[in-house]
Amino acid sequence: MKKFYNLYLLVALIFLVSCEKESTAPGTDNKDAKLVSLTSSPWVIEEAIVHIKYNYTFDTEMTLDTTFNMFAGLPACNKDLLFLFNSNKNFELKAGTTYCGQAIPKDPYKWEEKDNFGQLLIIGKNAGGIVYNSTTQTSTTISDTLQLEMKEFSDTNFMAVYNVPLANMYASMGLTEEVVEMMKAFGVEFSAKMEVTYKWKKK
Repeated sequence: MKKFYNLYLLVALIFLVSCEKESTAPGTDNKDAKLVSLTSSPWVIEEAIVHIKYNYTFDTEMTLDTTFNMFAGLPACNKDLLFLFNSNKNFELKAGTTYCGQAIPKDPYKWEEKDNFGQLLIIGKNAGGIVYNSTTQTSTTISDTLQLEMKEFSDTNFMAVYNVPLANMYASMGLTEEVVEMMKAFGVEFSAKMEVTYKWKKK
């Protein structure tokens, strides 16, 4: 059985096994002010909403369209994980004072912004996701860059969306473009979309 995790989904895996200013659209406010806001304090994830839509057709059609919050129902101590976007462009994960989850990954990561914070990139080992095979207990890297599309940004909150690169995930599982085309030749059609909406709050 294979599972997919990105940098923040890996954080969710750790959890499972163990006066606000008005928001402004990205790209319309002062870049320096956003930089100061992002780097001046740690952030925590309030919600991580996953939306998966999948359609498969062969002899019959199967459709999946589901939405869920990865962090719903988790104890507060498991959620006390700090995300630091440092001014030197290093990105870190640190335990908060009440954190009770398992060990935190210590791999080095960098962050950068594009288009006046229209995008936020996290760069480092497996940042863009991995596929984990629980049968063989092996994992395959999808990408070392996590690309977040910024939707809202204020001094105390921001929201960003990760569109999971499913083509890369399929390829890592052996479903290359050639294999997909061969499947289509035999009458197999499928399409899928997966996005994760992260809602952050300044600690």
